[in-house]
Amino acid sequence: MEIYTSYYANVRKLRANNIIPVGISIGIPKYFYGHSLRYLAPTREMLHLGEIEYTPLYMEILEKVSLERLRNDLAIISHNEGVKDIALLCYEKPGDFCHRRLFADWLKEKTGYEVKEFGYIEKKNPVAIQNSLF
Repeated sequence: MEIYTSYYANVRKLRANNIIPVGISIGIPKYFYGHSLRYLAPTREMLHLGEIEYTPLYMEILEKVSLERLRNDLAIISHNEGVKDIALLCYEKPGDFCHRRLFADWLKEKTGYEVKEFGYIEKKNPVAIQNSLF
């Protein structure tokens, strides 16, 4: 099973690629009818905080997460849907600060497993090089 992160606006693309969308946010869009792991969501109070204040509070939430429970929940969702890959969703666009990427970093630190953002290619600033005219 591959685990990705993504955002709710990508649900159709995820399903078209046989990836199960799983919400990890407090609120779920009205159009989203899928699985949810709310124990990976931030609190409502955190939504109004900046990145500096938000990050340690979200890390406290993750430190209470049982990796065994998470592994079991993902396996059950994957097995029940008959699809092997899963994407954990919230609202923010790729590249914006959000808890799903904090989760991805946390999971890599705890397990060594790298969670990629579905369909996102990081844009790097090209370096201009002055070529010689002669």
